[in-house]
Amino acid sequence: ASEVAFRGIVQTRLTRLAGPAAAIAVATFVNLVLHRWDGLVERTVGVIAILLAWSWLRHLSGSLIATLMAHIGAIIVWDAILWTWGPWDHAAMGPASLAVTALVGAAALGASLWLA
Repeated sequence: ASEVAFRGIVQTRLTRLAGPAAAIAVATFVNLVLHRWDGLVERTVGVIAILLAWSWLRHLSGSLIATLMAHIGAIIVWDAILWTWGPWDHAAMGPASLAVTALVGAAALGASLWLA
């Protein structure tokens, strides 16, 4: 539902009115503000990066299919991590854990761009 609302409706209509950069920025900001995730403050930069990547993927592909697949894949991977290791305090993560998290995010972005 969030993909259809934010990237399907908001981003598509704003692109026609204000151009792709403004549409991506607004869709990302509104998506971020309207979601009330636990620990969002600690993960703000990462969440913004993912939301921007998915909005850019929507723009590049011209379709919601690649974005929907990326979102579904991210949820499956995230749930698998939580089921395996459980939730953790992101602020207490060491540099190696943060580096691995960044690499996984970069790989997910690369896969999303390739799908687009």
